[in-house]
Amino acid sequence: MTRQNWVWDMFNLIQIIMTEDPIICGCHDVHRSTIENAIKEKGLKTAEQINNEFYMGKACGECLDDVREILTEVNSK
Repeated sequence: MTRQNWVWDMFNLIQIIMTEDPIICGCHDVHRSTIENAIKEKGLKTAEQINNEFYMGKACGECLDDVREILTEVNSK
């Protein structure tokens, strides 16, 4: 694990502990609720659509797995 990955992992852990609306993309300051609302309101169906909507996944890419997980959770409800 690189130092950058460790820092992002710790950053994400702190966000989860301190808030119920964690930041999913630290590069673009996109919160979980923002992604969930876009999936519901705009009918986004793929991680690529979400990433394009918020310009996510193009800097460090650390958020991509979380985006896919949120997409699956919201669409399975």
